[in-house]
Amino acid sequence: SQYLVLDTGFAVSSATLSTIINMLSLSMVVAGFAVGRWGKNARSDVLLIAGTLAAMVVLLLFEASRSLGWIYVAGIFGGVSEVLIAAASYSIVSSLIPPERRATLFGLFNATLFLSWGGSATLIAGPLVDSLVRAGRSELVAYRASYIVGLAITGAGLVMLLAQVRTAAFRKRLSSAS
Repeated sequence: SQYLVLDTGFAVSSATLSTIINMLSLSMVVAGFAVGRWGKNARSDVLLIAGTLAAMVVLLLFEASRSLGWIYVAGIFGGVSEVLIAAASYSIVSSLIPPERRATLFGLFNATLFLSWGGSATLIAGPLVDSLVRAGRSELVAYRASYIVGLAITGAGLVMLLAQVRTAAFRKRLSSAS
């Protein structure tokens, strides 16, 4: 992340950046085993909500951290978030797609899911950071602003998810697929 290597921020070396990213990867492996073992007994909507909350913790920690230790903690939450969201979303989508259309619609789901990861940085965070820097803000402030915007967008998504989960039709579809 450019944010972590900024001279005005944490100014981490390549080796430290690799360690931070490896913390995320390690937490994905551990969380993957845990979700594989115990997640089948949990409701998919609860896993998705937990994954979204973990993602929000990552954004909050990246914005608020003034100590590198909290960035490592954010990496752990990031790995947990990715695993929970992936496991829950596939389970939810499989319960919503009729069996006769799963091949086509899962292909579309996968394309949409993976495109969404780069789209937010390309279409929202990048232009926001660039515009703030052009307006005279420091890079550090600009990156932190992008995390706040990401937190707001993720929070809005969580509100929509919670509204959807509360509907009887959604709960019925999830329970009938189990």
